[in-house]
Amino acid sequence: MEDDAELLSKRIEEADGIVLGSPTYASNVSGLMKDFIDRGHFVMEQLLYKKYCIAVASGENYGSQDTLKVLKNLVLFSGGRLSGQLRIQAGFNDLEGMMRKRKSQIDQVAQSFIRAMKLKQCYPIQSIIHFFIFHLGIKPFVKKKGTLYQGIRGKWSKLGIT
Repeated sequence: MEDDAELLSKRIEEADGIVLGSPTYASNVSGLMKDFIDRGHFVMEQLLYKKYCIAVASGENYGSQDTLKVLKNLVLFSGGRLSGQLRIQAGFNDLEGMMRKRKSQIDQVAQSFIRAMKLKQCYPIQSIIHFFIFHLGIKPFVKKKGTLYQGIRGKWSKLGIT
């Protein structure tokens, strides 16, 4: 498939942190975000391992909480450190109004994100959750696949994941 998925994955590998955001469509992430998640191999390759992340979901109506949950799970399942989250209820095409109402909240989450990266903050509960997800779910699945998933095991080795 001709797209920039590999380039984006490489840039994420090199980043200290990432902001993942999506509008809410039918109580879920957008189709574009879903494609990005699937093509990025986030979970299997542990693409967000020890990276600081913010999850952002926006929506006009019900469902943005579900979108936020998808993004938060993506971070946890991919080994990331969720240092902030934003759920933004905004009217259709009302970016200015939303920014006025949410500026202090956005600033607070951004400052927390920067501080977490500078201090290399750890999140013990998130680490425990990831440990169980990885060692009881992802790792056994990959091991069963044998040499088919050798590339993934190589990426884990580079990250220091055993």
